[in-house]
Amino acid sequence: MANTNTPNDRDGDLPENILEIRDASVTFDLSRGVSRVLDDVDLDIRRDEVLGVVGESGSGKSMLANALVDAHLAAVQDRSYTLTVRVRVDGDRSERLFWVERPTRYYQVDRLADPRGDTAQFADGDTLYTRTEYGGGVDFGSYADPSPPRSQTVMLSRAFLQVDTVRVAETRVDGVPAYELTGQYPVHPAVSSLANFSLRAVVEPDGFIRSMNVSYVRTGAVDGTNVTRSFVYSDVDATTVERPTWVDREFNDTG
Repeated sequence: MANTNTPNDRDGDLPENILEIRDASVTFDLSRGVSRVLDDVDLDIRRDEVLGVVGESGSGKSMLANALVDAHLAAVQDRSYTLTVRVRVDGDRSERLFWVERPTRYYQVDRLADPRGDTAQFADGDTLYTRTEYGGGVDFGSYADPSPPRSQTVMLSRAFLQVDTVRVAETRVDGVPAYELTGQYPVHPAVSSLANFSLRAVVEPDGFIRSMNVSYVRTGAVDGTNVTRSFVYSDVDATTVERPTWVDREFNDTG
């Protein structure tokens, strides 16, 4: 592990820790027994310090990112929130909005790039209602046993956060201390097909990733594809979901 202190640290007057990780452990239950990938890892990061995590392949570096995303999923479980996800691929933009009151009651709207239309989903207990626009028409549907709300961009954080060096600074979200992670990489350390990779994330002490913005060039195409992904959580613990009028109108069900 390598770290770089700011010039103010050279006199020995080190700033206080703004991030502390204690006893981080990850294990896998395999047929041959338990494999311990992370074993009681401790980290201290001081203000304006650059942290680098180095090690040979298979040493567990990426497990730190996975553990952070697992902490995020645990932090948002059973909480209400509004989530805004935006994706831009070259000139095409799309947006996905979630209003989540609980895992079985949420409203989701997808605003997709032309020529695709917008879609909406309302989950209410055991039923998922859908509204899909296409070619000037609208289709409605209902399905049993809806899945909890899920964002591909949020789940891709597992890959995006697998970086070997990141700058950590103190920030605030709604007046509460949080950590800002930033970094720029000619090639993503764990995903070689992502070039000119830029990362900014804001993480709360319990692991809740309140926002993330990444941009990169996805190589493999002739000229490469420019991609920007972002998500931000808001109205945490304060989001409620009303039943859409189109559900009652189309399904004649107000129960």
